Amino acid sequence: MTVLLFAGLSFLAFWYGGRPPRDRTERPSDTVPEQPVLPTLPLHPPDRAAGSRGGRPDRHEAGAAVAVLPTRTKAVLSGRAVDGGVVFADAHDRAEPEETAPWWSPDPGLFTVFVAYEPVRAMFSIGALPLNTLQLAARIRACAGWEHRPVLLVCGSEPPGWVAQLLSDSLQTVVVSLEASRRWMARHPQRADRSSTRALDLGSSYPLTLTQKAQLYDPASTAAAPHSLVGMVASADHRGLALVEPRHPRTAHLLDHLREWREQDWQPGLFGVVVEHAPQRPDMPYRIGEQELTTWDLACVLWQERGCWQADSQLVAVLALPAADSYALQLPLLSTYLQVPVLPTNPSSPGQDTD
Repeated sequence: MTVLLFAGLSFLAFWYGGRPPRDRTERPSDTVPEQPVLPTLPLHPPDRAAGSRGGRPDRHEAGAAVAVLPTRTKAVLSGRAVDGGVVFADAHDRAEPEETAPWWSPDPGLFTVFVAYEPVRAMFSIGALPLNTLQLAARIRACAGWEHRPVLLVCGSEPPGWVAQLLSDSLQTVVVSLEASRRWMARHPQRADRSSTRALDLGSSYPLTLTQKAQLYDPASTAAAPHSLVGMVASADHRGLALVEPRHPRTAHLLDHLREWREQDWQPGLFGVVVEHAPQRPDMPYRIGEQELTTWDLACVLWQERGCWQADSQLVAVLALPAADSYALQLPLLSTYLQVPVLPTNPSSPGQDTD
């Protein structure tokens, strides 16, 4: 009797333990699967023992750091797929594209993204949820139907050109959007190792002609404008550099951070960049003295100094001060511009940070 009771309990445990409760089953329409996890890159080579810096505790020995790679994204809520694109809207908003944009028709050569844009905040929105440009790019990247086609951006209010350019850079594909001039402009993605391209005027009508669409794949390149930051790169060698204004009162503080990072954290394969973070301007997250920089500006400056890091470094470690979590959102974009993994890091401060 005891044996039969034990067998019966074991069978019930197997039956119910192997079946998830029904009310916890995920609906596939609400989420998209995780992107494949790429190999992680440890801060220290495998042959270096943890905590081996002369008795000093190793601040990274709790686990390997993960490099921010250009193609790595987290799972995000998916939009509503429509013929020829996707609609990012509140779940209760079931309006079809033909109702909100009666002039529109699907184009197999384009991936149309319908999303609201708020000019005052310079943010996109899905219902009450605000999204910056990089967050919208992550959602587009997660769409199975995108297939890296040029994106046609359709919003109730026209986003400015820099927003479309940032979206193009993040996706590394052409973005076509209707701007305040009521003309369709095409923005090609930027990368530091390529010549830049001018915004392409496609006229005021839709759909696009075959000739116009051909220009999306064969843009006319122009020479990249040089960045006038001479004298603002300090202490540059194969281990790192600082971007500072020589006479600025915060310069000594930034150089102290670079020196400490070289002494405590540098190792072969890493290249450290010390730059100030400007949290008040999400579109210009860095600054040198009082001059504010976009992520593209920073990439161009580092590309000009590539002789210091391109041959020997596997990772670019960005030390943005004052320390803040928000700047890390920009690092995948910097990684895309430079085509090298970029690692966020915030060193322990040798002194009080100053704003």
